[in-house]
Amino acid sequence: MQNGLWAYTLHPNYFGEVTLWWGIWLIALSAPNGWTGILGPITVAFLILKVSGIPILEKKMGEHPEFTEYKRKTSGFIPRFRKNT
Repeated sequence: MQNGLWAYTLHPNYFGEVTLWWGIWLIALSAPNGWTGILGPITVAFLILKVSGIPILEKKMGEHPEFTEYKRKTSGFIPRFRKNT
């Protein structure tokens, strides 16, 4: 998929998941000792970025030649406009 959100990032679903967890942590800061909940978003971000999410998917998709070009032109995680070249 290269349309919609996938035109701006390779992994919009993973970006949304990590953003959700950081948002929940920000809300938790209003509770007493809410800062202690930081372990949740750090763990989810680490797992998605380094262990089970993106690395596994990109290894599988790397078998497709068109993915290499798509990956070169599209942001890996944080959404941004595509490179023209």
